[in-house]
Amino acid sequence: MKDFHLRKLKMILNNFSKFSKKIAVISDSKKKYTYQDLLNKIEIHSRLFKKKSVVLIICENNEATLFSYLSIFKKNFLGILIPSNLDLEFINKIVKNFNP
Repeated sequence: MKDFHLRKLKMILNNFSKFSKKIAVISDSKKKYTYQDLLNKIEIHSRLFKKKSVVLIICENNEATLFSYLSIFKKNFLGILIPSNLDLEFINKIVKNFNP
């Protein structure tokens, strides 16, 4: 079942270009991002990561987290999503164990 959902999300990402001019996301600051903007951001963010990387994302409810998450998913990186309110000591343990 998990593979089904992953394939479905991958298919959705691959079809973003069909809706390139439509609004995909509106940020808290009311900035509007089209699907084409998302594709561009995904490409930019994915360049930050080495191939076959384990990527740790300290998450907040913002567009940077969204772009990073979509980038790691679309490029088949292993992503670890960590809430930003976790204790720094716990985050350091994760970094030490996974070496992202």
